[in-house]
Amino acid sequence: MRYPYRDPEIDKEVQDLIRVLHGLVKGDISKPLLCGKYFRMVFVRVARPEKIAAALEPHIHFVKHAIKECPAIEVIYVLAVGKNIMAAKALKILLEGELKSLGVRCRVESEFEYTGMYKRRPSAKLYVCKIELERIIPTSVST
Repeated sequence: MRYPYRDPEIDKEVQDLIRVLHGLVKGDISKPLLCGKYFRMVFVRVARPEKIAAALEPHIHFVKHAIKECPAIEVIYVLAVGKNIMAAKALKILLEGELKSLGVRCRVESEFEYTGMYKRRPSAKLYVCKIELERIIPTSVST
């Protein structure tokens, strides 16, 4: 039995969130984007740290495309492991500038480096950065 007044859409969105997170863990999701009523986020997995600027351009393009597809996105999560952490930190800085040029205010809400399990390695260095977005809504000036 449901709690009174619970929106059934939340069940579908929670299942979608679980599917996306599972796909991220398994490495078999092509579009880690959620654009619903309750969850509006995109996950950016950073890889290939060599030639950082060239390697990060596809990530920036992915975020721009995600924002175009889902203008209501509220959060970007930047994820990396091991030697890709430095590239992820560079991406964070590039994204802040790129978002500003698109008219999107953003702020880094949190950023963590920690040790955890990754691909059966119990002590992998992991990174996650949460960037919150706030749309700049133009106001009309009346005279």
